[in-house]
Amino acid sequence: MPEDTEPPGGFTAKAAAALRAAMQRLFEGKPQRTDGRLTKENLWREAQVSRATMNRATTILVEWDSHVAEHGTSTPGEARRDEEIAKLRKKLADVAGR
Repeated sequence: MPEDTEPPGGFTAKAAAALRAAMQRLFEGKPQRTDGRLTKENLWREAQVSRATMNRATTILVEWDSHVAEHGTSTPGEARRDEEIAKLRKKLADVAGR
């Protein structure tokens, strides 16, 4: 299907490709246009499409929701930070408990 033609979902194949690429960048923690938080607002901004276009991409949104439900909304960097904080808190508790 040529990039300019509109698939049955009411958005172009080019928009779908932009959304999928943006989703991948956000999941990998490598945003180009946003702060990297895993929000739908960042998804459409990262893809440089309108919110309405994103909302018409129901299949992509199902994939997004599934990933976020399984992995949470933390970016890889936030997850590493949270793990490090948890380790440091445990060390502190162990030292204070002696």
